[in-house]
Amino acid sequence: MKPIAFFLALSLLSVTGLADQVSAPESPRCVQDDLNRRVCTVKPVQRIISLAPSVTELVYAAGGGDKVIAVDDHSDYPEAVQALPRVGGYPNTSVEAILSKKPDLVMIWSGGNDSRLSAQLETIGLNVFYADPIDFDGIASVIRRMGKIMGTEAVAEKNADAFYQHYQSIRKEFSQAEPVNVFFEIWNNPLMTVNGDQIISQVIELCGGVNVFATARPRVPKVGIEAVLAQNPDAIVSSKSVQGGLDIQSRWQKYPQIKAVKNGFLFTIPGDLITRASPRVLKGAEVLCQQLQDVRAFKKKSELTPVSNAENSTAQGKH
Repeated sequence: MKPIAFFLALSLLSVTGLADQVSAPESPRCVQDDLNRRVCTVKPVQRIISLAPSVTELVYAAGGGDKVIAVDDHSDYPEAVQALPRVGGYPNTSVEAILSKKPDLVMIWSGGNDSRLSAQLETIGLNVFYADPIDFDGIASVIRRMGKIMGTEAVAEKNADAFYQHYQSIRKEFSQAEPVNVFFEIWNNPLMTVNGDQIISQVIELCGGVNVFATARPRVPKVGIEAVLAQNPDAIVSSKSVQGGLDIQSRWQKYPQIKAVKNGFLFTIPGDLITRASPRVLKGAEVLCQQLQDVRAFKKKSELTPVSNAENSTAQGKH
């Protein structure tokens, strides 16, 4: 393997443009990333590396798919990504592999990528854009900003508009529905969930649900089973049907006092449709919204049944 110093020299030449001082200066493209950093590119972006699955999906949504030269080990959508070179994945992303690709721009998920890796890439001199949308407005916004810095504004604007219109249609249909208390299970052992500053919680709210741990801290807090019992959610939702060799029913069957368990409202949604802050999160929202509609239908039926029985008893007493 060539020494990292060699790759560093190549990278600095590429990023600063020292190897091409004779060319005429070009107007920079500048945007704010999700860490409120000003990120600029002077020459057209042609070589992008993405280091998170959600960020990869956002880059493609912004029209930059043909510029992506490598991704992290976990990026798997869209299908074209599967043929791209890999540079490792959290927590073992290879700085040497990134440098060897001589990217114009590295796209990082600030909410999940290793902060030490990010600092190292910036110190080396690579141009880094941080993406971390935590709500639907943020997804549309980052698509537009990515499009601007990549020079793909037309595609980015079109896809951002389509995403936002889809979001608004779901919101119109479900956000005012009867509230359903939801516990979202990120992991079972230890038991972990999400607070309100996370896209999953935004999906729950979009569907008219209530995240029972919305005010917890940090964004992915550990919670005790006693806390879940105290919240007594109407539905338990997980992004993994099987954890530790147990399906969601087996994981929760020992707590029949929880309404979600007692009434059989234990749901799963594919993780890449609800944990990734990308346009596909609305597909996950459509699934969850229908699941919560099932809970509402059950609750409505349960509320009507005692009334019907009382009326029948009264009617029979008159004969």
